[in-house]
Amino acid sequence: MRFRSAFHAFVMIGFVCFFAVTGMAQAETMILFPVQTADLTGIEDCSRGQNAYCDRCDVANHNNVSLVNYTILRHALQAGGMAAQILPVESPNSERSRMMVFMGQATVKTDWNFNIDGNDQVYKTQAFMMPGDFKKGVYGLADNAILQSVTRLEDLRRLRAVMNPNWRLDWQILEQFDMPTLFSASTTPQMFRLIAENRADFTLLEFSSAPDMGREVEGIRLVPVPGITVALPGSQHFMVSRAVPNAPEIVAALNRGITILRNNGFIGKCLRQGGILHDETADWAVLNPGAGH
Repeated sequence: MRFRSAFHAFVMIGFVCFFAVTGMAQAETMILFPVQTADLTGIEDCSRGQNAYCDRCDVANHNNVSLVNYTILRHALQAGGMAAQILPVESPNSERSRMMVFMGQATVKTDWNFNIDGNDQVYKTQAFMMPGDFKKGVYGLADNAILQSVTRLEDLRRLRAVMNPNWRLDWQILEQFDMPTLFSASTTPQMFRLIAENRADFTLLEFSSAPDMGREVEGIRLVPVPGITVALPGSQHFMVSRAVPNAPEIVAALNRGITILRNNGFIGKCLRQGGILHDETADWAVLNPGAGH
């Protein structure tokens, strides 16, 4: 089921509150999880038991980063002892997803520490990914020979970058790289189209678990420049809306579950099958080596 507006989300919250007041609530906690439109289908398939990745992370998930986060969320709640039904709420972008959590229109979102710290509208769980663990690739067209031959930051600065400014950490990194040309695009498809139209050369993307580590949107396939990565300096957490009545219990369950799943290797496996951690790139040069721990 898709919830295509904040109104639908509020209706669902209203139903949950009504059942709780009348004593008819189910034992499961209702979790509203904002998901960008491009990633929604995979998560809906997962909620219907039609996507094998989210069961045990034993199969590859090539393109859906939201599904990685959804899977870790679901298993962390289970491991932490909370029975929960996680419903995807459609959102156009990350910034809108944050606002939905801030306002109580959604319950939980994965986010960077700097988007959570100091915000009294949300709680922050412990980290499930530490600073420097998350590395992205420099992605462009496979036939862009100049881009694909880049080995140093100095070479990359001669080319044109495109990024969604709502991806604050990625945008900040490219600004710190002192890119002379940095285009703004409001959605991932727009980023891909600008590169396909030869108006930009590259962007930063998560590595996929596909054989060529490529990512495809609207029939446009981008591949990473071999041998180089960009490290993201932030840590990743779940932020939980304080507007949700049982928010402290959700945070406590997630903290217990994250500890268990990190220690037993499940989180690492999910991140690898989703291409966020990639063994093949472990010895690639990091263009910003100071971004680690």
